[in-house]
Amino acid sequence: MVGGVGSAMGPGVDTMAAESVPTAILAWHGTRSAEGRADTARLTSLLEKRLRRDAPGVRVVAGFVDEKVQEPALSDVIASELASSSDSVVVLPAFIAAGYHVRHDIGAAAEEATRADRARMGRVTVTPHLGKDARGGTEPRLVDAVLAAAGAGADGGSRPDTATDAADSPIVLASAGSAWEAVAVEIELLRRAVAERAEDREVRHAVLDADFAVAEGETTVPLLLARGFFASRARAGGVAQSPLLGDPPAVDHIVEALAERYEGALGREQR
Repeated sequence: MVGGVGSAMGPGVDTMAAESVPTAILAWHGTRSAEGRADTARLTSLLEKRLRRDAPGVRVVAGFVDEKVQEPALSDVIASELASSSDSVVVLPAFIAAGYHVRHDIGAAAEEATRADRARMGRVTVTPHLGKDARGGTEPRLVDAVLAAAGAGADGGSRPDTATDAADSPIVLASAGSAWEAVAVEIELLRRAVAERAEDREVRHAVLDADFAVAEGETTVPLLLARGFFASRARAGGVAQSPLLGDPPAVDHIVEALAERYEGALGREQR
């Protein structure tokens, strides 16, 4: 965490004036894909709609850690919001696992955004990424999202409206991969959590590299929120593919997980 918005706001945040509600900044990787950019814009809009149920004046904006791929840069968004629209900001990493972007780039963006005035650093809070809950365990809503995408409901039951009719088909969790060993550990913990809820379905992990492929009868669940390079690899490598985690029916769980992180940062009682 950078800064201390949660402790500063206290439990009375629901009574705050709309203009003083911290801006929520979704931190994305970024993509050159037009489809992927539409996906990130849609999910950002869905989160704003969800948060405005309780905080009508909240702003939700997007910033990107790889500005060479997509703008605006996360550092520029943080600086702009602190300078003009918001007393403080809550940065929500839209990442499944904590690789380099989560562990380095997001904090570096906050540092860059407050370089001219270090006092502003205390007005920036960075929440956990999507793969971890507040206690450091695997995020239950992410497990819900994976099961929803795979054709198993949040309760483990079959869903006839999903991409595959085979409720007992093996599940392949397809991730972008990382050189960071901690990412592999997180994905393995997620795999185990999904397997515990998926009844008799086999669950394995595969990296979306050049050799990615799945067997006949397996269902690929891309651990991705938006279309782009890795989503294209997932499409090319599998026979049956579920929706992305940023698509229905999984996206509702993702939005709720992000909303809980924002509300938790403000010290609001979880709903």
